[in-house]
Amino acid sequence: MDTQTKIQTGFIPCEKNVDTPTILVEPFAPGGTPQVWVQWFGKSDRADLKDMQFRFPVPIDLTDTAWHDRPKAFTVILFGAIVKFPDKEYANKFAKKYLNGDPDARVLYVASSFIGVDDGSGETVPMAFLVPMHIELIDENVGIIRPDEYYSPKALETVQKEFKKK
Repeated sequence: MDTQTKIQTGFIPCEKNVDTPTILVEPFAPGGTPQVWVQWFGKSDRADLKDMQFRFPVPIDLTDTAWHDRPKAFTVILFGAIVKFPDKEYANKFAKKYLNGDPDARVLYVASSFIGVDDGSGETVPMAFLVPMHIELIDENVGIIRPDEYYSPKALETVQKEFKKK
């Protein structure tokens, strides 16, 4: 996706806050088709959103094989600029290929302690992947709502430790 996608929100914050960005699977509206979201704090240049959290849609379909039918089994490691991704060489390649080379473009980096994949050398490691987050929310009263930056190396360490226990 080359351009930002803006989704009209009607300015509906989440009813209950979470401590870390959290993967949700629920419909946009009651009775709708479930989709994947990340719940997290939002910010806007036009309004003080204080402690409000929003559902930011993840541009990977619920049925995509990346989720292994278990999107809630993934932990958010990074929800922010690709420049904060721990592997700088890979981050640069990813930015050039999927983000028009923009080091400040937002991504979602998730990993799972429940799902393993072969790392190419015969070792099984936690499933993890990056998603370009070209989506912003927009509200006629507060303008563009972007997610607050989040990066937790500790969350990745926890996923890796929990995976090794299994």
